[in-house]
Amino acid sequence: MADVARNRLLTFVLTMALLSLAERASALDFMTDAEVMKDIVGGNFSGHYADGRPWQEEYRSDNQLTYSDSQRKVEGYWTLSDGVFCTLYWREIAGGCWRVRKVGTNCVEFYAASTMPGSRPSTPAQWTARGWKSDKAPTCGAPQIS
Repeated sequence: MADVARNRLLTFVLTMALLSLAERASALDFMTDAEVMKDIVGGNFSGHYADGRPWQEEYRSDNQLTYSDSQRKVEGYWTLSDGVFCTLYWREIAGGCWRVRKVGTNCVEFYAASTMPGSRPSTPAQWTARGWKSDKAPTCGAPQIS
C-alpha cells in the first residue's frame, strides 16, 4: 500500500513539474516583425549553436544574406511573416524558420518554428542558436550543450 501511495505522489509531482515547464515555455516572449526588422535586419551577427559551434550571418535590408561557419560560406535570402524569420540558402545547406527572442541588450535566441507563418515552435524551451551584433560586445551567456 505504501508503494502505491509513493508512486501516486511521485506521478503527481512529476506531472506538476512538466506542466510548470510547459507553462514557462509557452510564456516565451518572441519578437514581432517590427522588432526583428529593427534589431536584426541590416546587421552582421555572430553566434553559436546550442552545441557551441560558431556561426556568422549578415542579414541585409534587401532580403539577401550571407552565412558562414567553419566549413562554408553561402549566400541566400531571408523572409519574415507573423514573427517567423526564415533563412534560406542557394546551395549546400537547407536553412530553416525561427521564432526569435531577445534575451539581452545584444543577444537573441532562435527557436525552431514550422515554415507556416504564425506557427509556434514545437519545443520552445530549447533554443537552436544564439546570436549578437558582431560590432558590439555580446550579452549572451555560455552555450547550452544539448
